[in-house]
Amino acid sequence: LYPEGHPYHHPVIGSHEDLQAATVDDVKAFFDRFYLPNNASLVVAGDIDRARIKEVIETYFGALPAGEVPKAPPGEVPKLTSVVRATLPDDVELPKVVMAWHSPARFTPGDAELDLASVILEQGKSSRLYKALVYDHPLAQEVSASQSSQDLSSSFTIEAIAQPGVDLAKLEAAIDAEVARLRGEPVSAEELLRAKNQFETGFVSRIQSIAARADLLNRYQTYVGDPGYIEKDLERYRSVTPASLQATVKSVLDPEARVILRVVPKDSAPEKAP
Repeated sequence: LYPEGHPYHHPVIGSHEDLQAATVDDVKAFFDRFYLPNNASLVVAGDIDRARIKEVIETYFGALPAGEVPKAPPGEVPKLTSVVRATLPDDVELPKVVMAWHSPARFTPGDAELDLASVILEQGKSSRLYKALVYDHPLAQEVSASQSSQDLSSSFTIEAIAQPGVDLAKLEAAIDAEVARLRGEPVSAEELLRAKNQFETGFVSRIQSIAARADLLNRYQTYVGDPGYIEKDLERYRSVTPASLQATVKSVLDPEARVILRVVPKDSAPEKAP
């Protein structure tokens, strides 16, 4: 999805070779450059004494000198103009299809629509991909769909592990049919409401603990500069309509602009693209 030189081309954690080659001085230099008190957000949550906790924070962090915050690397939003195919032999028992598209960045228009599209496609036994690929026609053992939201641009991904003996071309065609149906006609108000309820239930369930709430406050502060962004965030999903969801899916899930990866067992014959 991301070309050489783009910040997302290389995983943040680095490759195994990078980690093996790193020295102690490399690690120290990295932390000295990026882990600055003026480049950090701290949340303390729970039953605390505010005056006392400020003293504790000062004790542990007050002596750390501020520094020059590095500028974020430039990263234009790339655009695919064709289908990019790849086959990866791996130590797996069953083959797998992964489809990925460029999608809107975190908190931008379309991001919430694609989160809900993933729910409609994959969450629950009545979801479209599960019903079509697992229940009605046993083509896949597992299916998943997700909007992976990031700052510069995101990716929407569909994955399916094939049932034994199922041809990957047939599995791809079945996935394509469901994506085409989502592109071709608006979802019903009932189906969208069900997706919204599922998403909001999951959202609320994830923040039951104090630690999870602290993490969410910190994320909002880091991403949008507003730790109390939760209601605005949820409103993005509540305001999605069948028309806005269809428009986003039509603009993003272009069958002629995506990456299709086939993961196959190492000892199998090479898979041929249709």
